[in-house]
Amino acid sequence: MEPQVRLIFRRVSHFFACDAKDDVNITLRKFWEVESVQCGDQEMSVEDQIVFEKTNSSLCYDRGKYQVDIPWKDNIELPQSYSMALKRLNSTEKQLNKNPDAATAYCNNIKNYLNKGYIRKSYQVAEALDGGWYLPHFPVIRPDKATTKTSIVFDASANCEGVSLNDTIFQGPKLQRELTDVLLRFRKNSIAVVCDIAEMYLQVEIAPKDRPYFRFLWHDMDGSRVPDVFSRIAFSVNCSSFLAQLVIQKHARSNADEFPLAVETVLKSTYMDDSLDSVPSHSDGVKLYQQLSETLSY
Repeated sequence: MEPQVRLIFRRVSHFFACDAKDDVNITLRKFWEVESVQCGDQEMSVEDQIVFEKTNSSLCYDRGKYQVDIPWKDNIELPQSYSMALKRLNSTEKQLNKNPDAATAYCNNIKNYLNKGYIRKSYQVAEALDGGWYLPHFPVIRPDKATTKTSIVFDASANCEGVSLNDTIFQGPKLQRELTDVLLRFRKNSIAVVCDIAEMYLQVEIAPKDRPYFRFLWHDMDGSRVPDVFSRIAFSVNCSSFLAQLVIQKHARSNADEFPLAVETVLKSTYMDDSLDSVPSHSDGVKLYQQLSETLSY
């Protein structure tokens, strides 16, 4: 005899009424605004469209690196920030002196950036360099991480005479996919493929005319001498994500004929510098892995 199953449905209705100015109501409204899911590509504002077109037109491939202009705002002047950056450098070194392992890692990170061409050393005295901007930097120490335990953070929000570098730059439109879209594609098939684009943000070069505004000071933990001046890439500034996504998507589309699987993953399954996708078979997974490696290797 087949078992009989009874389903009992209970309908319960609740009604809440409160003043629009009520704190709980405002908090709930903000919660749902933050947690709302956006479906599909969002239309750019007029300002974002202008920033996108202008920045995209500046994008070029020069000596093995993508180079792009910074999307500057108009009529905002930056004050001389050398003194502010020097003060912050002294503070950073005091912090590092309390942790010798972090200090060594910090110095090695800067040497690594220099060896890879992410930063460039200037052989002029800092005081002789006209205009521009000096970015403070500080360590973020994560002893729980298996790889990079000490990272360098450049502070583009640092304020000097009421102005920061971020104040003068458009953030740019959001080009990366919604996390919900990426996760749905990741769960679609049985074979998962995960890709991390190593040092993605560090590999985007800015145009030479913009580099004076991305200087920083460093003297290898030797506070007895005048610090050296380095210029750097646009990492940890408010437009970093926009520029990195612009470059990686442009690069992907330029390889669409040769590596179609990888291009689709980059364009539709990438969030920040991670690609998360899925395929129906092992052979497709191997093929996607090979195409991603080829596409992102140059």
